[in-house]
Amino acid sequence: MRKNNILILSHDYYPNNIWGTGKNVYDFINNNSNKYNIVLYTSTPRENNKHYKIICPTKFLYDIFVKGAFIENNSYRDANLLAALNVLMIKKIDSYYENIKKAPDLILNHGWMTYQIAQYFSKKYNIKIISFVHFFEKQFLSSNNFSTKTDWNDIYEIENNMFNESDKLIVFSDNQKESLSNLYKFDNSKIRVIPHSVTLPKIATSKKTNKKTKILFVGRLINDKGIKELIIVFEKLCEKYNNLELNIVGDGVLKKYIEELDIKNINLLGYLEGEELYKNYVTNDIFCFPSKTETFGLVLLEAMNYKIPIVTTEGKTVANIIENNRTGLTVKLYDNIKNIQINELELYSKLEKMINNRKLREKLSSNAYAEYISKYKNKEFNSVNKMIGEVINE
Repeated sequence: MRKNNILILSHDYYPNNIWGTGKNVYDFINNNSNKYNIVLYTSTPRENNKHYKIICPTKFLYDIFVKGAFIENNSYRDANLLAALNVLMIKKIDSYYENIKKAPDLILNHGWMTYQIAQYFSKKYNIKIISFVHFFEKQFLSSNNFSTKTDWNDIYEIENNMFNESDKLIVFSDNQKESLSNLYKFDNSKIRVIPHSVTLPKIATSKKTNKKTKILFVGRLINDKGIKELIIVFEKLCEKYNNLELNIVGDGVLKKYIEELDIKNINLLGYLEGEELYKNYVTNDIFCFPSKTETFGLVLLEAMNYKIPIVTTEGKTVANIIENNRTGLTVKLYDNIKNIQINELELYSKLEKMINNRKLREKLSSNAYAEYISKYKNKEFNSVNKMIGEVINE
């Protein structure tokens, strides 16, 4: 049976991925290497990413985004820079397909940053595009105190083209679908809600018995992940409890800010990946992810899989993966006119409840693990494969 030729486009890839996009792309390829002939184009935003574990693509193509600096100053939102990089990559991909004298059957495009490449090859080969909407800029602005920059209008135009011209759109939650439909004008009947899946290894590390209650955060160190609010609440909890520890896994623009706070019992562990990351879920007691905006939140699935009880947020700007008092404890987000805010008093209350109630932690983590197995483990890939077949055969 002939394998379909799939071109996958993403500006993120695992390991050392900046966003959850990279892990999602990696897991899809890892689960489908025997089904398709895959050409992967990605970017390598950090120098050591040249040594990615390439699992299966027929061809792996990449560019280098000025080391990692572009993430720090949001220069990846510079549409002119992006267009220049995309022109280079179009030439590279073009050359590959011309040499093998074959065309792709379908494009899987991951986000607006690669959509112009998808658009070019869709027109050249008269093939369809399935776009995965990992994030969109108006959602980002709604959760941060930013004014709408003039140059971001270029991004909105690319996004509008992607939403209108892609043959199918995959989003990861009902909230995301609703938000997308409200913020942009396009035929939303092409949207399919397919929750993320993650493929995770078993971790042998066991939790050491000690007197400290360890709270874990995993994510980019930026304002919309709620890390500042978590630190404020953690300091207040430490005034009442002398046995707490906050372990922060991640990197980002707030790293220096957190380092300069120099707070006792806060450990900055930096960017971790693979087993080094996953063992932290096993060795900590509570996972806290107070994000103000989240297309999905792969770290929540990781926490569910490794049976660490979860405190997170709920509201219209997050995916609402966790159900309060059943699979974790949630803190309501509220709209403060300019941006989305976290109720710090409620975050304090929910963390304190977890700290003081071991039986509750065990119950919630057990429920969350069962939900992960039944609803999320490998479910996404079967749904996407079904859609790929439908789109190619239409």
